[in-house]
Amino acid sequence: MRTRRTPIGLAVLVALVTAALWQPAAAQDAPEEPLVSGNVSLITSVPNAGVIGARFRQGVMYVTSVTGLTTYDVSDPANPTLLGALPLPHFENEDVDLGGDILLISNDAAESTGVLYVIDISDPAMPALLTAFPMGGVAGLGGPGHTASCVLGCRYVWVTDGGGIKVIDLTDPANPVDKGNFAPPNGGLATHDVQVDRSGLVWVAGFNGTAAYRLPSDYSGGTDPNEAELVVQTNLEANSTYDEEFGLGDGSNYNDYIHHNALRVGDKDVLYITEEDYTRPACQGAGSFQTWRLPTNKKGAPTGAELTPLDMWQPELLRDLTAATAMCSAHYFDVRRNVVAQGWYEMGVRFLDVSDPRKIRQIGYFVPPTAMTWAAYFAPTDKSKSIVYVLDATHGIDVLQIARPAKGPLSAPAEPCRTQACRDRNKPPKAKAPVLDEWTTDTPLAFMNPTFGWACRFSAPLSVQ
Repeated sequence: MRTRRTPIGLAVLVALVTAALWQPAAAQDAPEEPLVSGNVSLITSVPNAGVIGARFRQGVMYVTSVTGLTTYDVSDPANPTLLGALPLPHFENEDVDLGGDILLISNDAAESTGVLYVIDISDPAMPALLTAFPMGGVAGLGGPGHTASCVLGCRYVWVTDGGGIKVIDLTDPANPVDKGNFAPPNGGLATHDVQVDRSGLVWVAGFNGTAAYRLPSDYSGGTDPNEAELVVQTNLEANSTYDEEFGLGDGSNYNDYIHHNALRVGDKDVLYITEEDYTRPACQGAGSFQTWRLPTNKKGAPTGAELTPLDMWQPELLRDLTAATAMCSAHYFDVRRNVVAQGWYEMGVRFLDVSDPRKIRQIGYFVPPTAMTWAAYFAPTDKSKSIVYVLDATHGIDVLQIARPAKGPLSAPAEPCRTQACRDRNKPPKAKAPVLDEWTTDTPLAFMNPTFGWACRFSAPLSVQ
């Protein structure tokens, strides 16, 4: 039996790091001289400092940031064009979700108070606030609102709330109804995010791993554990070791702190998971991207047997070396045709080959000089599945293109290889990002480390404002 210990001021840590790294929008420019692999190119950068997350629908990208909601026309995937904006300045609106003509952004109670913003997006060029629904919570102590996710087409919202999930009825979007809370088995200290896969399974990532629920067609938003069917969850290797290690381990476990988010593509028997971990005294082992085996039947439905880990991957700088404490963890990612675009805070975006989920391989990278990459998404309007939007809070949205092979499991459109020789010819080599000399020799303002310099791998000191 574990003895539960609360992390030292998680909200305080977030606030300190934010204060140290954030600059006003006017002080930030597009990146100069990024560290980039040969198969990745920068098409353009769209200024929008403080960007955090995005969702897409019908050729429109909806972006949440510290200044509010911004919408872009992405019918031309290489050239996002501004449509409209809704000022909504606050922190930390970590996620954004939508269903029908409703978009959701939530304010985290850990930083102030829990608020659910329900936004009318029937006209993407003129998003309008329907209501700001108070959810409670106390700054510094926590409460609801770190993420808010649509279930059943946004008729209901599942909001992370400590170790539980707050359920909100949005049958009338302008008048939300709080239905109460329930505690998923993997919540523990905290739940973090909710994603719904194509089959309708609702995946909840949290302190003690990841679990999936199936909601009945007559789901009424009740918090009776029997109303939402628990279908499957990760095995014991996903239980957080933070209680035992307090962030002092080597980062090699499948969950040193928390499962951040999970994604299942189609009806595949693999679940992709980000492990977030920025509680470590040094950045070594700070977060990872993981693959987990999901036991399914012939129809692609989970059998109920536990998920088991297949592989995990960390950037060169985090796996082999140590650094000063800062934002070095993995964050939000996306997957297309066996390539993962993984946002990695100060490590930029990493492109990973998951065609063999037992052997994750890095095949590309893009690391701006001063990165704070919160998320990366493949452009849904790009038929080649090669254009990626990287949301970097230091400056805005970088539009990248990764060169896919002509054939094989990573090609798009899919051109299969029928021989091993063909697969070998069309398999991108592993890519390893170099450690630049200036990262070890510059004299920064703070967080000095003989290996990384200032704050992981930053070489350019940021002013505190």
